[in-house]
Amino acid sequence: MSTQGPPPAPVAQLQLWPTVVEGLGLVAGNLGAMAKLALWPLLLSMAADFALAATFWGTPFYDAVRLLCLNLIWVLFAVGWLRLLLLGERKAVRAFPPLTPDYRRFALYTLVIALFDLALQFGRGYLEEAPDSLAAPGLEYWAAFLAIAFVKLRFSFVYPAVAAGESYSLTLAWRHSSGSGLALFGAQFVVVFIPLILLSTLAHALAVIPHTFVQAFIWIGFYVVTWPLEAAYLAIVAVAFRRCTGWVPPPDKAIVERFD
Repeated sequence: MSTQGPPPAPVAQLQLWPTVVEGLGLVAGNLGAMAKLALWPLLLSMAADFALAATFWGTPFYDAVRLLCLNLIWVLFAVGWLRLLLLGERKAVRAFPPLTPDYRRFALYTLVIALFDLALQFGRGYLEEAPDSLAAPGLEYWAAFLAIAFVKLRFSFVYPAVAAGESYSLTLAWRHSSGSGLALFGAQFVVVFIPLILLSTLAHALAVIPHTFVQAFIWIGFYVVTWPLEAAYLAIVAVAFRRCTGWVPPPDKAIVERFD
């Protein structure tokens, strides 16, 4: 055991199916905690989306402001969920966690990585000749989405590291995920991206039905489904982080740097 900080290179390579199984096992074993952690972020994201649509819809600022708000709300869930998975910290499972410096660092990295999503949103107009918010995104959009998702996953190790209180950086995340990017992408593709693409296609197909109940069902259903997918995404990232960096929690649960 070394406590000198993270290793300079990955200590192991990721395997696709064991990562999928372990990640889903973490979610299945903590469903109650996931629901508790996601409740307020779910309600806040719905309220923020409604308020932003009423205020900024149709303006050039809507996409950027919405992305900023929803990512900051996501931080409230992500930090507590990762601390539970990595440290077994049950006290992190609370509706309104204290916004410690780790939350602020996590939020900063989240917003930096979210710039890729913002670029994708602004670039949709160039990928599709006549983008329509009610139409399913085209093949070019999904190709760009998956390419950007791959790059974001290479940086994603910063999430569990910062949530656990480690000194870490995007450069280290990119270095530690080297050689495991395809396995990490494949695990996320199976668990998160395929359901997301199918649900998005279904939602856009139903959106053409001019019925208030159907529109409300799509809107609420989107948020209800989003949080289990986010939990699965973070669980797989946590498994990959531990595998590739050799990180283990300290025996006394103190937040210190611990890598094999």
